[in-house]
Amino acid sequence: MTSPTPYQLLPPLSDEEYAALRADIAENGVRVPIDVDENGAVLDGHHRAWITAELGLDCPRRVVAGLTDEQKRTHALAVNLYRRSLNRAEKRALIQRSLVSDPHLSDRQHAERTGTDHKTVGVQRTQLEGRGEIPHVSERIDTQGRQQPVPRPAARADEADLLAGEDWVEPQDGQFEHLLDASSLGAPHLETFVGPIPSEARARMAERRRPLPEAFAGASHALARAAERLGRLTADDRWSKNRGATHPHALDLLGALKNMSDLVQAMDLPTAATTSEARRWWATSLRQTSDALADVANSLEQENR
Repeated sequence: MTSPTPYQLLPPLSDEEYAALRADIAENGVRVPIDVDENGAVLDGHHRAWITAELGLDCPRRVVAGLTDEQKRTHALAVNLYRRSLNRAEKRALIQRSLVSDPHLSDRQHAERTGTDHKTVGVQRTQLEGRGEIPHVSERIDTQGRQQPVPRPAARADEADLLAGEDWVEPQDGQFEHLLDASSLGAPHLETFVGPIPSEARARMAERRRPLPEAFAGASHALARAAERLGRLTADDRWSKNRGATHPHALDLLGALKNMSDLVQAMDLPTAATTSEARRWWATSLRQTSDALADVANSLEQENR
């Protein structure tokens, strides 16, 4: 079994759907070959690949070579969408994943690849940009592959002050500062730093706190994008010559790994109300990460002997 690839944007099958597919493959085998890129990453058919591995069956595959990462995601969506019936929430999540992956594509491009309306995409884009989860790009690629300029939307007065994941205290006559986490400090402690807080400002603080699940999702997307950008640097042709220059940053990255380890434990994933397939994804990804880090630790210890 392999971990999920970055080209799978659709939600996983439910336990019932997975069981039905498994039973069909056990009886009839794989009727439609899975699609993989030239490196073996699954573009379409990761459920079929997992099930055949579980059953010890052969899994026919077709190599789709020469695609960019963007084209691979579009291909994966195109061949999957007609097979899946998504509800409104799942479609909204699909649009957001598409936008986070390729913000430079036009709204119509995202609408075509997700089987939705471009106006719906525009609404989701505005929300993601407002929360800082995707950048505002000055040019987007239209359905003909052309670069089209996009004006930056003017911020509305009631939205200009909002920062993703932060509580905002609106400045009034220079009396206030922002970027202080009122949720953790509490109003009495906050007043120690910024002075007395008028009642209307207190009300705004309470109203403008983002719901925790929403703030968590935004921070998770931002973290995934940052990690992806760092990972891409290892494929840069200058990496081998500059590897030593990255070593001073190891402490920062290891600190981030420790924070992520604490976070995963705090999430208490074994109690999650999710599918058994998602649990397999999590377990495999965690084990692969643990094994990779253990190999690095063992190598470091051997060097010190």
